[in-house]
Amino acid sequence: MTNLAKLFFSMPIEENPLSAYGSRKLFPTVFDMETLSKFSASEQASARNYTHPDIWERQNYPGWSRLAIGPRLHEIPLLLDLCKNWDGPFGVLYVLSAPRTIETGGRFQSPHPVSYEDLELFLYSFQEFFEQDGRHDIWVISLPTQNQLILDRHNVIYAYGNLDTLERALEEREFSPAPIETPVPHTHHYHPEFDTAERELLTYWDWIQYELLPSDEV
Repeated sequence: MTNLAKLFFSMPIEENPLSAYGSRKLFPTVFDMETLSKFSASEQASARNYTHPDIWERQNYPGWSRLAIGPRLHEIPLLLDLCKNWDGPFGVLYVLSAPRTIETGGRFQSPHPVSYEDLELFLYSFQEFFEQDGRHDIWVISLPTQNQLILDRHNVIYAYGNLDTLERALEEREFSPAPIETPVPHTHHYHPEFDTAERELLTYWDWIQYELLPSDEV
């Protein structure tokens, strides 16, 4: 992601180019459809969504550490809350691993740095899609600091940056330290109800597209 930050630093912040979204209020979506399963411990498409009980875990590796955060619900509002006080502008990377409306998936990088307000508008515009469908991951990076948040297909938010500050923020939200577990076997669900959202997202910005990495593959 270092190259991503360098690319963004060379560009000015621009206004959101989609005026059609300009009048939309910035509040979490009130779902008007039955909540769909993004990720489950069952192969059935109607299986209950696998979620985590508002927990976090510090994961330490040689030379670096991160937090794995398992919210019970509403990953997008939590992600936005955690990065609200980070220095902007921000970069966005959308990783589409299992496309349904295009032939080949890819990594889609936002073409310019975005303000927190534009990031908020983008994420809330597609909140249902991000939280209820398992075809993708979404990355957010603070370009000045390179702090990162990644919402992945397993209903986990990975956080990189000032981990002590993030841990205090989670404790204030009554999250508890506990191991993050992924059920084995498990299933990712891709719902046709969200195919229109995929099309709209892919035209939201003039994304810069790259090939998927091996780690992105489903």
